[in-house]
Amino acid sequence: MGGDKTAHPGEVGAEHTGATKHRQLKNTLPAESCRHYARCAVNKCPLSPCYQNLQTLPTDSQTKCRATKAHRVAVAAQYPDVTPYHGMTRMEYSRTAADNLPERRKIARDPAYLDPDSKVGGSYG
Repeated sequence: MGGDKTAHPGEVGAEHTGATKHRQLKNTLPAESCRHYARCAVNKCPLSPCYQNLQTLPTDSQTKCRATKAHRVAVAAQYPDVTPYHGMTRMEYSRTAADNLPERRKIARDPAYLDPDSKVGGSYG
């Protein structure tokens, strides 16, 4: 009848397991996990859960996120289903979504394909 020798999170000797890390992440916002967070002044952060409702104001000292797309996507991956565009800006996300369309849908969206006389894009001959 020995005592429980399992260390609890926060105690000396506690091991960080996936479950422990998940609990720690669950209590923070994705933006707080960004390496630029301490120095960031962007109001419309792509890592914010309410990104689509935020606005960039002309008076903002910083209007564009300094984090790379790859970094933002990696941070957002730690918070599945929290960030609306998976850490990407709306434009980055729409490009990614368009790139993932089946080939027949990409062709149907191309104005040069719809109008063969169009000077937009390349030839489909």
